[in-house]
Amino acid sequence: MSGEEDWRKTADTHKMSSEQVKAAGVEGSKGKGGNVLHQRRSLPFSLSTMAVAGLLITGAVSKIIVKWRTLACLLGIQRLMLALFSKRRADLDLAAPNIVKAKDACLHR
Repeated sequence: MSGEEDWRKTADTHKMSSEQVKAAGVEGSKGKGGNVLHQRRSLPFSLSTMAVAGLLITGAVSKIIVKWRTLACLLGIQRLMLALFSKRRADLDLAAPNIVKAKDACLHR
């Protein structure tokens, strides 16, 4: 008889309403609640430590992105200058103000 009633001791009742629990006769269930829903474990680090770490990671990523974009912009200017140097000198004199404007726009974003 004991083997037949063991399921009542460990019934998983966390998704059942109180009426369903009473109807099934498993009020004394000692089974786990929801595995994820009822965790009470503390966090591995304090909230302030995690906030500071998050800010540091965000700052590092944004600095890398800004540096990468500036480098890409400067490489584009370098390609433009190489293309212009391969042409005639008269074309370079006409394009020089545009190169300065592009360089200033890149560096002052």
